[in-house]
Amino acid sequence: MPCYIDLNEAQAVLSEMGVKLNERQMKRAAEMDATGKRKLPFFLDPIDGRLKIEKGTLVRIYHQLQADAEKKQCKVLNNCLYLQSHWLFLSNNVGYKKKDRQ
Repeated sequence: MPCYIDLNEAQAVLSEMGVKLNERQMKRAAEMDATGKRKLPFFLDPIDGRLKIEKGTLVRIYHQLQADAEKKQCKVLNNCLYLQSHWLFLSNNVGYKKKDRQ
């Protein structure tokens, strides 16, 4: 069942997750930019007119961003390890060729 929370409650949820944001940062995340988009999917509650977001959506967004960052980091790390091993292989082979020529 959806649980809609306001800015202050969203700030508390994020704080429990270790994401410490002040009131100004929360308001900026909920503000519309020049194209009419928000950084986070807050919406105006038609009954009380306050900004709300679904709690599960907020948590999912942060978990997805973390998962994406880990995937990207793993790709970068794998590429670095590949390049390092390839460089070692090449440098070792170059060294053998120099010895063979002498």
